[in-house]
Amino acid sequence: DHKLKHMAELQQSVVTDQDTRLQIQGQILQWEENLERLHCEQFRLRCYMASLQSGELPNPKSLLTHVSRPTKNTLNKLGVFTVSSFHAFICARSPSLLNNLLAGRGATKRRPPMLSRSNSGSSRRSMQ
Repeated sequence: DHKLKHMAELQQSVVTDQDTRLQIQGQILQWEENLERLHCEQFRLRCYMASLQSGELPNPKSLLTHVSRPTKNTLNKLGVFTVSSFHAFICARSPSLLNNLLAGRGATKRRPPMLSRSNSGSSRRSMQ
């Protein structure tokens, strides 16, 4: 992961066109945000596994070491650099993630299976 970021930063330093540099910078920031989201989701799933197996919860430092510098600076300015504040920051940054978490789909964009018309019609009749 760090090699990819380093390669992108090297490419950015070589490019002379301002628009291309901004585009590369945007791609680097998007990559960092996606990586943070992935690490947060992975930590959440490790917590669930520990709970299901009656094991010890994972160390939060393992997650907080993967926070990017801009995110860390923002959370430090707010005076809260914890797993909860990191998760809240990620959810605030991407509302679709919060909607997926509330719907029980995790950070992925999976959709629930669609009901056929025959199933949905019978369920409506039973509710009336």
